[in-house]
Amino acid sequence: MPVRHWGQYAHMGGRRKAIGGLIALALAAGMAAPALPARAEDASREREVAAIIAGSDRTAAPVARNVDKLSFASLDADTADMSISDRGGWGIPLPSIRIPAGRALSALVVHVKLAPDADDLPAVATVALNGRLLASRTIRPGERSTIRAAVPDGLAATVNNIDVNVLTRERVDATGQPELRRISLLPESHAAFEAAGGITDFSDLPAAFASGVTLVLPEVMRGNDAQIAALSRLLSGMIPPAASITVRFGAVSATGPQIRVADRAPPGLKAPIPMDRHDARIRDAEGQTLFSGETLARLTVAQLLDDRGHPVVWIRPGTGFERLADLPAGAELSYGDVALFDAGSRAFAMHSRRERLVRIDHAGDFHPARWLDANRAWLVLGAWALVTALFGWLLRQTRRARREASPIKAKADIHA
Repeated sequence: MPVRHWGQYAHMGGRRKAIGGLIALALAAGMAAPALPARAEDASREREVAAIIAGSDRTAAPVARNVDKLSFASLDADTADMSISDRGGWGIPLPSIRIPAGRALSALVVHVKLAPDADDLPAVATVALNGRLLASRTIRPGERSTIRAAVPDGLAATVNNIDVNVLTRERVDATGQPELRRISLLPESHAAFEAAGGITDFSDLPAAFASGVTLVLPEVMRGNDAQIAALSRLLSGMIPPAASITVRFGAVSATGPQIRVADRAPPGLKAPIPMDRHDARIRDAEGQTLFSGETLARLTVAQLLDDRGHPVVWIRPGTGFERLADLPAGAELSYGDVALFDAGSRAFAMHSRRERLVRIDHAGDFHPARWLDANRAWLVLGAWALVTALFGWLLRQTRRARREASPIKAKADIHA
């Protein structure tokens, strides 16, 4: 297995400023520097890392538990009325950390109104989530229109983008200027929630982490601020503002929701991609290799595991892990239960149990469906030959039966 760049950093063990100031005062007074409890310094570093991982998410407003809806007006979006000539709309962000604990996004309920119009010209309103059209309907001037769009499984992301658009026919006035029409997104518009099911996607984790999460990091990361910054960026939008974050360094055991950074999966847990096998690979529906074992060995691989009902995010850092600190917005952990990162970008994401166009397997594995597809022509030829042979055998048996029946009939006619 190739050497990981992430594990090549020496333990720096940087001390806090307060501790350094105490030592400086002691030296200035001619006294020996006081011996510091190792655990106290370790705890200080753990709290500092927890604060770095929390990052800007701590500034987001916490959401009350067990609520069934969240209005668009309460989210960080401009939902003011607007005037359009042919099209216009609103973009509403819905981070998963704003979804209440134990709930899941189930529907978008949109109320829109088109200003009265002398020609009574209708328009069309559409609702989309993360770039996918969910619903549309015709709206008439002066009337309040409601669109309820159900959210299908697997579409929600760590940062959801809701788009409400209104499209109408463009008209011009006597001077040739476009006529503007007033549209309103009413304050009753909201995102609806339902009881959350199992934790199957990375986007389900914020609700699972609402009561707290434990980060288990390798010792080599204790003094490596670059890797801590990369991990913080990778987990952006994953941990709710009110959640407690516990950081532990070393090979320690933990219970409940966890995030583990290590070369190997936690003992006893099954990963979609077992990184201890160098023949693991990702292939498409036609059998073409998308990511070979050699490629997977150098990538940063994040996987969602299950520990007796508790989610565990296992991150196996790869080459250039520090460059994830510059990960672009929207490339964080979001869709599926497997994500691959190549230096500072997300290379691939999939759901290991839900996908049909790609799959994870190992060199030498036998897949009946792929074997049938690869040998389809020979199978059709063999089936044709078998049917032909069977037809010929039946024809031969029929003729033989007729020949045997002819002498018996002739003897019967003579005796008659």
